[in-house]
Amino acid sequence: MADTYRCVTLARFVDGLPGPDDFNIETRQVPEPGDGEVLVRNIYASLDPGGRTRLSGGVSYIPPLALGDVAGGFNIGQVVKSNNTGFSTGDLVVGAFG
Repeated sequence: MADTYRCVTLARFVDGLPGPDDFNIETRQVPEPGDGEVLVRNIYASLDPGGRTRLSGGVSYIPPLALGDVAGGFNIGQVVKSNNTGFSTGDLVVGAFG
């Protein structure tokens, strides 16, 4: 397993249509999952219209992103390390994560 991963983060709050300058692509260290947690590798990521509000810092049914947050959404992933008895390495999972 790699020691680092790449992610898209919010560089500035979006006013109007989002563009490349609104985001950063960062390389970060892969975290170790804590007790009861799993480490997931994203396979498919969604771009949902409801996520647009999160980019502007506005309040809606989903909390807004802070600057530097990973621009996550609803994804399908595979468990690569598990410290949770309900999940095994290799399990496919779906959820709201980045």
